[in-house]
Amino acid sequence: MKAFATFFIFLLLTSFSFAADKDAIDMKLERILYPSVRVTNGQGGGSGTVVYSEDREKKGEFQTFVITNHHVVDNLIHIEKQWDNLTQSYKYLEKNDTADVELFSYANGGKTITKSAVKAEIIAYVADEDIALLRLNHPFKIEYTAKILPAGKFLRLFQEIYAIGCPLLLDPTFTKGEITDLDNIIDNKSYVGDRKSTRLNSS
Repeated sequence: MKAFATFFIFLLLTSFSFAADKDAIDMKLERILYPSVRVTNGQGGGSGTVVYSEDREKKGEFQTFVITNHHVVDNLIHIEKQWDNLTQSYKYLEKNDTADVELFSYANGGKTITKSAVKAEIIAYVADEDIALLRLNHPFKIEYTAKILPAGKFLRLFQEIYAIGCPLLLDPTFTKGEITDLDNIIDNKSYVGDRKSTRLNSS
């Protein structure tokens, strides 16, 4: 009887542990994998992350925004110099091509089941920070969006971090690392250092 009780407790604890592990994995899938997209520019591409998808005007049409690296879309940005006869001066006009953003849907556990590509406009960018914001030409809600870390959020050394990208334009792939430096100054800019959290060509 004692052996049976011990075995029952073991099974009970194992089931609780499995449920907790599943919840933790589901949270990572929803927060890290599912918001990740692939961005292409006709010559190559990289990764992106859905950060917003809301119907702000309550018209049934959602606006969805994706953050990516500037160098992923820089060949789509065109600045033209034109003469303005009225002001007798030159003006610079920006005429950008659209990017292609590939969305993924997954089965339980993170296995890719479908992919769909939509056009996206370049809304804003900062070349020096290597960041760009895209707006999808897609009126439907994207269910999973990433949460942006608020300014001043407390970080700690040895804290586990995850990075996800599309190395060599593969499907989104994650890697795991940890924070190694909280105030790394490079070219007068402050960076958070990490160890082994990214793969080559994961932009």
